[in-house]
Order: sequence, then structure tokens, then C-alpha cells
Amino acid sequence: MVERLTVRQAGARLGVSPTTIRRMIAAGELRAEREHRPQGARWIVLLDTETDAPHHAPSRAGGTSLVTNVLVTDLRQRVAFLERLTEHQAGQISELIRRVPELPAAGQPPTPDVPAVVARAESDSVAADRVVAATRTVRRSWWRWWR
Repeated sequence: MVERLTVRQAGARLGVSPTTIRRMIAAGELRAEREHRPQGARWIVLLDTETDAPHHAPSRAGGTSLVTNVLVTDLRQRVAFLERLTEHQAGQISELIRRVPELPAAGQPPTPDVPAVVARAESDSVAADRVVAATRTVRRSWWRWWR
């Protein structure tokens, strides 16, 4: 049995927009005929049966649905990875927050129970501060450059 549907009805049936239905008609993916009326011409889409309608929907984009599925799968994998990474980093942050009271106050020598890495980082930061202070230049206003 052949159903005669307007472009809007066919779009609702196939789950696409009327513009997509017109593109499918132009590409020859859907059978349609032009109906002339006093108000103007319109397209009438000819769908064979209710079971034939789903057959048209996957082919409407010429393979785009396969590409879309691959992209969606890739994005889902990336989101899952980022969620695991965020969970791992949250664990690291909570561990660091737990260890903050164990660190010596600024300016105090490190205690023996603090790893040597912390002591080395403090001395590196002091040296870095000296380098920054030595390389700091006095900034002049832009209009002073012209005098």
C-alpha cells in the first residue's frame, strides 16, 4: 500500500525536518510527485508501507549516520577517560590537602621527617626569587620612550 504524505508529514514520520525531506527527494532517495493546486505546487511523498518508512531514514544522509556513530562513540570514550582522570586528580588533591599540616612553615628549615624534595623545592624557589629580582627592570611609560 502506498501512502501519500505531505513533506511535513513525511518528515514527522521519518524523524527528519521538511528541508531534509526535500533534499532526499532531490537526491532521488524518496519517491515523490509534484501536485499542482490553485494555491501553488507542493510535493507529495510516496511511502510504500509503514515498514518501509524506517528503511528510508538510515540512508537519508548518505552514510553520515555511521560517521556520527563513530564520533559519538569516540566522544563517549573521551568523556569516560576524563571522568576517570578527574576522579584520580581529586584523590591526589585530597591527599595533598591532608599532608599540608605536615609541611614546615615558610622560612623554617625542613624537619627530618619532611622529604628532601621539599627542602630542595624551597631552595630552588629562593634562588628563583633572586633571579627574578635581578632581572626585574623599571618599566617606563610609553610617552617617555619618545623623549
